[in-house]
Amino acid sequence: MSDRGVVITPISKSPNFDAIQVMNFDNFRVRKLTLPSGDAEQLVLGEDTELVKVRVAITTDDELPCVLMSRSPIAAESWPLDPGVHDWGVVGGYRTVAFAYAGTGTATVHVLEA
Repeated sequence: MSDRGVVITPISKSPNFDAIQVMNFDNFRVRKLTLPSGDAEQLVLGEDTELVKVRVAITTDDELPCVLMSRSPIAAESWPLDPGVHDWGVVGGYRTVAFAYAGTGTATVHVLEA
């Protein structure tokens, strides 16, 4: 049995956020990736994963640091993640998510699957 808590994640893009999804927190579905400069790592999402919460922290003096996230076998199709918390729906589709960091310093990425 794992520890459980609740994380409320808005999934509506309407101005008043009238729809919410509650994510169960499960320690066994949290991954931590440490990316030094020029590094990349992949993780495979569980088949039942529908939502991910991604937290990005970057230790650097760079002006606009970001981690690139890709959920496609084509690395050119990536999305920049600024430091902070990001919520993504991941129902179906390609199950491998890749993270790459090209800046100076180190990026830490936490991924919570639900």
